[in-house]
Amino acid sequence: MSLALEKLAALESLSESLEEVGSNEATSSPIISPHRFMDHVRTVTTAFIIAGRLEGARLIRVVEDYGFSETMWARVIVWFDGVVFYIYAKPYIDVPDVDLLVDDAAEIAEKLGENHVVPVGAAYEYSFDAERYAKSIEVELVHLGL
Repeated sequence: MSLALEKLAALESLSESLEEVGSNEATSSPIISPHRFMDHVRTVTTAFIIAGRLEGARLIRVVEDYGFSETMWARVIVWFDGVVFYIYAKPYIDVPDVDLLVDDAAEIAEKLGENHVVPVGAAYEYSFDAERYAKSIEVELVHLGL
């Protein structure tokens, strides 16, 4: 067998192994690594930044805060001239988390003064009640890891 065919066979084997690992991780592992969680939160943050810039908004500041105690969480402020997006992210969001998100957004609005603060929940999964509650009080929800 030629060297080129051996390399091709090795690459195909590696590719199949990586696909198996990826599919097993996606379906059987409910625990996500902190690194992957941070990447997903940064992806959502980047999407808000790009969307705002495409609309012509002037980006003033981005502030990120991460915690990894009992559960992972992230708080991100994307501040444009005239509007602020407050993103609260956790792997799973329930009704008390939506309440916390709204309270934090109100506090940020008070501190920043006249800017409009848009509360955004970001999670891999939401409880049914949290989704309904968020819609009823105009809290935006986005999914992590898509």
